[in-house]
Amino acid sequence: MHRSYFTLYHTARELNDKLAGGYVFEIFSQRKNELTLAFITNTGEHLQLIVVTARPELALCVREGLNRKKRNTAGLMTEITEREISCISMDRGDRIIHIALSGGYALELHLFPAATNVLLRLNGTCTDSFKKLPASVPSRFNHNIIRELEELAYHEEFFLEQLEKAPEKPLETRLNAMLPGFDRKLLCILLARAERQDSPEHLYRTFAELFYELLDPEPGIVPGSDTTPPQLTILPDSRVTRRFNCMLEALSAYCGRTWQNISARQRLKELKSNLLKQKKKAENLHTDITAKELEQTAQQATMIGQLLLAQPDPGSRHTSPIVVENLFKPEDQPISIKLREELNLRENAERYFKQASKARNRINVLEHQQHTAGKEIDRIQKLLEEAERLADPVEKARYLEEHLAVKPRGNRKHNKTGKQLPFKTIALSPGITLYIGRNAQSNDQLTFGFAKPRDIWLHARGTAGSHGILKGCSLQNTTEVRRAAEIVAFHSPARHSELVPVIVTEKKYIRRLSKSGPGQVKIDREEVLMVHPSSA
Repeated sequence: MHRSYFTLYHTARELNDKLAGGYVFEIFSQRKNELTLAFITNTGEHLQLIVVTARPELALCVREGLNRKKRNTAGLMTEITEREISCISMDRGDRIIHIALSGGYALELHLFPAATNVLLRLNGTCTDSFKKLPASVPSRFNHNIIRELEELAYHEEFFLEQLEKAPEKPLETRLNAMLPGFDRKLLCILLARAERQDSPEHLYRTFAELFYELLDPEPGIVPGSDTTPPQLTILPDSRVTRRFNCMLEALSAYCGRTWQNISARQRLKELKSNLLKQKKKAENLHTDITAKELEQTAQQATMIGQLLLAQPDPGSRHTSPIVVENLFKPEDQPISIKLREELNLRENAERYFKQASKARNRINVLEHQQHTAGKEIDRIQKLLEEAERLADPVEKARYLEEHLAVKPRGNRKHNKTGKQLPFKTIALSPGITLYIGRNAQSNDQLTFGFAKPRDIWLHARGTAGSHGILKGCSLQNTTEVRRAAEIVAFHSPARHSELVPVIVTEKKYIRRLSKSGPGQVKIDREEVLMVHPSSA
């Protein structure tokens, strides 16, 4: 429901409370199909909206904290930088968020599934856009969605009257025509709740109840599965694992989990590809050549060497090939033998005896390699089967990474010897990765051998647990730091607590304790976040 009109409606209201009276900080695009709108709130804090196009599972992401554009990134729509925000409102009839600015400027966030875009207007005229505008402007819906649905929800007779129009059409078609703002998903929820679809009165009561729930949202996240990504909902749902106090918090968490899900699917695809390549290589080795074929090759080379030595003048040279009688099987046809013309017959015979010796030596090596290849095929097949039993793609990718010596591009780090470092790897967002130690030795290596001074160090306070190193961001990236703290809290004995204090600081303020075991540290400077433990 992240693109639902009602989700965006409540998001716009919360954004208005935060940003009205603030101003535009900067606008830029650092990744393809992503536009970042950075604002200063009316309380002086940093807030970013990331509009994502060309990804159906994402539309509008929220990120707190200062996330400056990189040096080689050009600013966009620079004419509205430092413009004051007058108000933020939801379009009455479509999925468009309006951001009114001083000086007659306005931003429009078009959050349609097939045509997500950001438009800049001056006195109502479009002067710039993130994506190229189509040649013909699509028509806008002439609805006041909330008012029309309120009238249907408050007046049962009016609802029943609208429902009886065109009775020959299917019920879903009639509901789609009379309920503006209800997309296919909401219609499916309405029909699923209305068990007695043959009763218009029951359908009305179900609609009214659903509409009131949409006006009073309960934002939460439904975890993803092997076939579906995480889902954002604003309705009561037994599948929800965590509820949020406001839409902006829910959107931020949803986008983080969705990015993690996308990254996991990409890693999983690469891991499976590498696995299948290894399996194919092992299968080719297993069937490429057999010991019986090598023995035949050795016998043939030995026979040729003996035939050459049996010639009248083995010290003489001959042109290649030489035709000799088969002394071992006189009834067979004469044999044509290739020679090296610079060698005499005796030397050519020695060359063939060496080939026979090499072939026999390869038999033992080959039998060992084929035995190893058979075990490798069985191991890979077992890993794939075990991974398929896990429902979450994130867990699948972690399982394969823990059991394989393959490198997922851009996420898993290797040391100078090429071996994998013993850390868990969690991609929080593009370019930002959390590394988590597995034990005391791993914690020590992570903190003092892998982390850089400006990386962010995290650890649950007052208890044992994993060290966490967050790379790719700073302490000002509030959203990512909090999510990393939630995951680090989960990897501690306090994971079942409602709230867990987590130490957050830069690695340069962490020192080894002298005369203590691995993983024991002294912290010179720290901040503490109270977070809910979360596995992802």
